[in-house]
Amino acid sequence: MASTLALERVIGASVDSTVGAAFKVLDARIRQLAQLSDKRTAELDTVGSHWG
Repeated sequence: MASTLALERVIGASVDSTVGAAFKVLDARIRQLAQLSDKRTAELDTVGSHWG
């Protein structure tokens, strides 16, 4: 029983750090895409103001 709990704790800690790292990468990518989207929207607004 104690060895099972210890193993679960080790596995849980490994998974926790992996999932945490994955979420950090995902969060960074989402922020990068949001910035790119904002930039493209501003560019389209600029082009649109020249034609409108």
